[in-house]
Amino acid sequence: MSALFGLEKMAAAGEMEKKPGKHCTRYSKRIGSGVNRTSVAIKLFPVKGSASIAIECTPSKLEPSEWADFREMLDKLLAGGASEVVSHFTLSRVEIAMDVKIPFGEAVCIAPGMVTENLKYLADGTRYLGQKGAKRTFCIYDKRKQLADRVAVDLGHDLTRIEVRLRHLGKSLAEMAGIERPFGNLLVLRMSALNKLHQSHPEDVVLDTFVSAVGNGGSAQEAYLKLSKHYRKHLLGLLAPHSLPLNGKADFWGDWIQKKSKLLVSNFAK
Repeated sequence: MSALFGLEKMAAAGEMEKKPGKHCTRYSKRIGSGVNRTSVAIKLFPVKGSASIAIECTPSKLEPSEWADFREMLDKLLAGGASEVVSHFTLSRVEIAMDVKIPFGEAVCIAPGMVTENLKYLADGTRYLGQKGAKRTFCIYDKRKQLADRVAVDLGHDLTRIEVRLRHLGKSLAEMAGIERPFGNLLVLRMSALNKLHQSHPEDVVLDTFVSAVGNGGSAQEAYLKLSKHYRKHLLGLLAPHSLPLNGKADFWGDWIQKKSKLLVSNFAK
């Protein structure tokens, strides 16, 4: 049975939702509820005259029974079954997130080397850094607000999610463990830490200019980009020791990503 035939059959039976698009047709299935609500999706799209398949899912939200159902579905759709995901598929996009218990407005974010910042959804609690579709982009958003708006759940505390989106990796699931320093040079620190640093360096003109711009509601990225190359380097040198350890220690990160890679391989290959 071809993947298209199988997906059309599932959509007709109401097991999946079909959504035709400009460049692909997406078939999705909702799973779970509340904060654990997620979905798995299969995309069909043309590449150089041939049909290609892409799979979208959030592995950490799938329970063992849901993984079993997902594998059963893939066994019906793919000639080589679910294990074909391990042997033939490559990663086109990986999202890695860190949650910190601070208000969204308290996060001061600078992405050195990036000139694009999308503030269109800032009022909704979301900030994008990086050119859309680039190999590495960032999305920093108010996770508490998102959950309250989408699933009517209040965490009872502030939570800001710092998410990096890595694209065009060209790696298999087994090779995912080779990802290093996923957050790159992204620098995030609390506004309170920035103000404290400012107080301890009252004569630093560069820091004073930056803090004034951010304190008046301006974008930290924009304030950083307005500085000369020399002053940017100076500013980063001051801020880096007070920023969040997004990439963690090399050995800790290496162990974590290796475990995640092995778990994904085993979940698809069972």
